[in-house]
Amino acid sequence: MIKNNKKYLKKKKVKIILSLSVLILFIIFFNIFKSNLFNYEIEKTESYKPAYLKSFSGEVKVYINNSWINVNKTQELFLGEKIKTNNGKTKIILQGKANIYLKKNSEIEIISLKKNNLSIKLIKGIIENIFSKTKQYSYFVKLSNSTISVKGTNFIVKNLNNEKSVFVKSGEVLFKNNLSEILLKKYDKAKLDNNKIELVIADKKEILPILQNNINSIKKYKQKRLEKIEENTLLLKIAKKTYGLSKQDIITKLDLIDSGEIDDSLLIEKAPFKKDELREIKKINDRIKYSNSEIRYIKNKFNYSLD
Repeated sequence: MIKNNKKYLKKKKVKIILSLSVLILFIIFFNIFKSNLFNYEIEKTESYKPAYLKSFSGEVKVYINNSWINVNKTQELFLGEKIKTNNGKTKIILQGKANIYLKKNSEIEIISLKKNNLSIKLIKGIIENIFSKTKQYSYFVKLSNSTISVKGTNFIVKNLNNEKSVFVKSGEVLFKNNLSEILLKKYDKAKLDNNKIELVIADKKEILPILQNNINSIKKYKQKRLEKIEENTLLLKIAKKTYGLSKQDIITKLDLIDSGEIDDSLLIEKAPFKKDELREIKKINDRIKYSNSEIRYIKNKFNYSLD
């Protein structure tokens, strides 16, 4: 009888321990799920708001109920509201598609949040816009009595005392008013003067940062490529054994690939070792070649250099 009681107690103890273990695991997984759900809801809420002030630094204000209110947190924005930066800057997103970066001493007004007519007015200052056009979405910037119609691009608009202009960093925009219109492509610039839109040469201060970014990109990706080659000892061994190439020889060949003198696609197809590893290097090669082509294009178009 005592033996049976002991067995019973032992079984009961095991059941209690198992039940507690299950309960603890349930609590842990529930908290993880709850945390992820909460984070998802925040992301979903932000991305689904028609207009959202995503980030800011320095002094930024929003015009609400006939008064300027200091921004102290990210917030939803509404039709007709104005946003201005004094010594600050901010990023605003419209319908999750148009990213607007207000520089210092700039002011905009939200004039439409319809998907097919996302529109703002640049009252003063400088804004940079990044927008990917889709069938459902269109984006416009009003500048004085003119409209900038976006075709999927990155562009800068200025409304300053001495300059009203549009400069295209990538893609295309249509700059028009009741007197004229100009289709602007990459690195084109147009100014609005006495209600007339005129094509002008982009300033050196607008082009040189792009040139410098491409130079920095080449340096970064060349370093990344070198690290990948050094990590891949098999590649170095086969290159040495099959072709008699040292690491320095490989780097020299890569310089010829970067300049377009050697086609790396053919080399990959003929290579006697893992092609996946070479394709990773080719992706880096393509980034370097793109930046090299941008530098050549800028130098030919503007005759600008960092020298």
